Amino acid sequence: MPKLYDYDAVEKQVDLISKELEPKIVKEICRELKLSSEHEKMTTSEIHCALGLQLGFCYLEWRMKKRVLKRDYGINWKSPSDLNPEINFD
Repeated sequence: MPKLYDYDAVEKQVDLISKELEPKIVKEICRELKLSSEHEKMTTSEIHCALGLQLGFCYLEWRMKKRVLKRDYGINWKSPSDLNPEINFD
């Protein structure tokens, strides 16, 4: 008999990962851009605004998200640009 899919357990896991993900992505961005420890207390949106980066920031954020999800959770995540290579997201 096939194993039943436990939707509640999956939703709980997604919620847990979502809460942990933002600070990890911020830490990776700070490491990549060699930012101060003060930036590590910010959200990705706050870093985006503080640095005045207009174009290309989404690609950096997605690259860090992909790295964290693979390294920490074993998830092979595809960014919007991976899924839609013909589209420019800037």
